[in-house]
Amino acid sequence: MKNNLSVLGLLLFWGFAFFSCDKDYKYTFDGFEPKMTVNAEISPQEGLVVQVSHASPPSGELVPIEQLWITDAKVEVFEEDQLLGSLSYQGQGLYKPAFGLQPKPGLSYRLEVRQKTYGLVKSASVSVPLAPKVENASIALLDRKSINNLPLYAIRFTLQDEKVVNFYKAQAIFHSRLTSATTQPFVELHDDKLRELCEALNAVHPLYLKDVCFNGQRVLFDFEVELRDVSFSKALGEVDYFPTDFIETRLYSVTEDYFLYQRTGNIPEDFSLAFSDPEPLHSNIQGGYGIFKAFNYAKYVFAIR
Repeated sequence: MKNNLSVLGLLLFWGFAFFSCDKDYKYTFDGFEPKMTVNAEISPQEGLVVQVSHASPPSGELVPIEQLWITDAKVEVFEEDQLLGSLSYQGQGLYKPAFGLQPKPGLSYRLEVRQKTYGLVKSASVSVPLAPKVENASIALLDRKSINNLPLYAIRFTLQDEKVVNFYKAQAIFHSRLTSATTQPFVELHDDKLRELCEALNAVHPLYLKDVCFNGQRVLFDFEVELRDVSFSKALGEVDYFPTDFIETRLYSVTEDYFLYQRTGNIPEDFSLAFSDPEPLHSNIQGGYGIFKAFNYAKYVFAIR
């Protein structure tokens, strides 16, 4: 009887703690400061792309994206602190170099963006990383199926990690001979130890992790992907499907800023975070919002049909 009363008292205590302290607060966001948002990527494979917009106050009202793009910014890129030139506007808030630019691994790049309303915004200097030292890559059909009763493929990278702090991203892309559209499946790291100790995180489809538990070692990455058809959205609610013929696999080296940006934007909303302080989205843009990301990758394509 005594034990039952103790349990009942504990339940009443937690019930009071969680259900008797509700109070609604109205946030006015009076301290909101409108700033430019600069989101940019640089790599040897894809060059430099910069998107410039401005932040809107978090009022709850839906603002059309076209109203947020900044079309009259002056965007300059520097290599090793030497001005290379200005970028030209391409539409949809995008700016690209109007000159030949081939980003080089090991060199640092930074951006300066000016606009009459929002002033000057500068990015931190980021170095393009070396491509991962992949010794071998392979793919195999597993003898079991996914929870959706679809075929599962195992992708393995044999990697020699550098003796410095590195950050990685794994990605799979499905291709079909019948369409130019592609589909990115969810990538799952098979090794529980690597997933837990290396702070692995899934950001939508790619998977990110750092080398804290295998720094400077030779390591096997085993990933699993569920085989699906390539989908192509023709219109709202209309989707065509095509059989997947090729699986493209990529292993990226990414900068620490890239990893931290994905981590802070991918924090799960679960009970364990109910009493923790919110973590702001990581940024390396001075005087504004956004992120300047650098990456490099090794790519392999496997035919499965």
